[in-house]
Formats: sequence, C-alpha cells, structure tokens
Amino acid sequence: VYEEGLPLVFFYEYFLMGKQKMATRHGNIIPISTLLKILEREVILFIYTKRPRKQRNLNLLNAPNWTNEFDRAERIYFGKIKARNEKEKFVLSRNYKLAYLYNPPKTLPERISYSRCIKIIKNIPDNSWESFINKTKFNNKDKKRLELARYWLKNYSQKYI
Repeated sequence: VYEEGLPLVFFYEYFLMGKQKMATRHGNIIPISTLLKILEREVILFIYTKRPRKQRNLNLLNAPNWTNEFDRAERIYFGKIKARNEKEKFVLSRNYKLAYLYNPPKTLPERISYSRCIKIIKNIPDNSWESFINKTKFNNKDKKRLELARYWLKNYSQKYI
C-alpha cells in the first residue's frame, strides 16, 4: 500500500488537556490552526516527537518553553552547545530531524528566542507595532516569530498568568 514506507504517525490521544485526554467528544482540543498562530510548524512537529508514547499535558502557557526546547535541540543538532549526555544528543537530534520530516536545514538558522520576543513585545505599544516591525532589521524568520509571540501574548498568556 505504502510504496515509500509507512507514514509518520503520532497520536494526539497522548496529549492531555487538564486531566482529560484531548478528544473532540470532550470538546477539549486545540486545533492545529490555533497552534500555527503561536508556534512555527517545526516547533509543533517537535512537540509531537517528544515522548510520543507517553501522556503529556498540552497547555498553551508552555508555548515559550516548547520553542526554547526546540531552539536548544537545534543548537545541539548543529554542535553549537553540548547535550548533557550521548542519549540526550541522540534523542534531541532525532526529534529535530523529525520536526523537519528528515530534511533539516544545512546550517543553523539564526533565530531570536521566543522569550526575547516576549520581552521586546511587552515594551512596544500596540499603536507602534507596525512601525516597529517595519523599521527593524530583523530577518523574516525573526519577524514571523515576533508575530507568533505577540499573538500568544495577547490571546493566551494573560489567561494563564
């Protein structure tokens, strides 16, 4: 049936929302469209590759942590920082490759951290945002991450913090 091998399969039943399994019948799901408003695609895929057979709580408050974990895995993959041990290096490098569907970038992408994005955004008034984003010299990936972090900050962080 699958001429090129089996597809990658990750089940969302391993994610918890509060204390319940994520399921449409419970009405406690987070659509991928929502996740794409606060996280880059590869970060979402990275979340799914972490401990794929163990239950984990999916709380949007953790978006900055997930992105920081992804960034750390990326730096380990490219040898910019050391993993705690060989097993961690193996697991994080494998998960990083899976997040890019085995086609990761050839060189370490320059990225601003999600946490730094949040700090920047908190200092920019809403009415100055467009001017700020257009006048700064951030690359397109950083501008995208700033926009994602801004959306998270405005729509989710206040509900949890």
